[in-house]
Amino acid sequence: MSHRGQRNALLLFAIFAVATGGLLFLPRHAASPPPSSAGRSPAGSQTFAMMRSSRHQTAEEIAEHQSRRAFREALNAVDRCAALSKLIKDSTTARQALDWTKSIEDQATRNMALDSVACAWARCDARAAVAWALSTNEDPLTKSALITTVFSGWAGQNPKDASEFASTLDQADQTYAIAAVAPAFAAVDPKAAIQWSQSLAEEDARNLAANYVVNTWARALPIEAATWALTQPEGFNRADYVRTVVERWLETDANAAIEWVRRLPAGTSRDSALDLIANQFTDSDPAFAANYAENIYRPELRDARLRALANKALSKKSQP
Repeated sequence: MSHRGQRNALLLFAIFAVATGGLLFLPRHAASPPPSSAGRSPAGSQTFAMMRSSRHQTAEEIAEHQSRRAFREALNAVDRCAALSKLIKDSTTARQALDWTKSIEDQATRNMALDSVACAWARCDARAAVAWALSTNEDPLTKSALITTVFSGWAGQNPKDASEFASTLDQADQTYAIAAVAPAFAAVDPKAAIQWSQSLAEEDARNLAANYVVNTWARALPIEAATWALTQPEGFNRADYVRTVVERWLETDANAAIEWVRRLPAGTSRDSALDLIANQFTDSDPAFAANYAENIYRPELRDARLRALANKALSKKSQP
């Protein structure tokens, strides 16, 4: 057997051992040096011989061996799933790991294992991982989480390809893909990400993707995000973008964010931003918050915010 063949055999053996409850499920003390050949099981002898057959292991082989050992010694589900994910190198080992997850009775632990497999699979073969997540027969909640996980992994490596694929999905699955792809794409290239968001076929999908992009964009470059938001037609969608920008901007430079809002023209977007500022300062500076609430043009929004401020003040007075 070639050197590479030996390494692959070791990896496949490890996954099969997981599925059958063999070597990887030995108690922690089993991680000590192998016993003599007389006291060693046939499977253990074969594995030890394979490991000893190559005296000069590569860094990758050492890492694989450490992952197998980490799985054997894991004391809880979190550590075991983390170790399992490191054993997945391609679609073959990913599918073998999936077979093992079927033996897990506790649903929460099984979901954790599935997520670990999905994450690792997306790193080595994103398209195959996505195809599996989209076709899985898991319950809707688990399936949606897996779609988000595989698209997160894909978008972290290649957001352009991930976003293009997400554009082809039906609306139900696309919602979860957008939640993963849009922030990752925006972190790398917000202008390209916002263009992609506006290319989506459904209006709801466009608005959802744009909000995710703007949220990430505004954390790093609030002025750019704010400038884009004002290019959109006035209305509730633009008001959402402006509100998102201001919320993120207040976290990094509140004075600049407030000054920008003060210069906005009257309309839905300005009212939404003023309402946000009033809400943000309700506890720390009620008078300041009231001043901005009073400048909201839309009567129902203004009155609702002023009532909220008054109720907050009354509740504080009633406290001992």
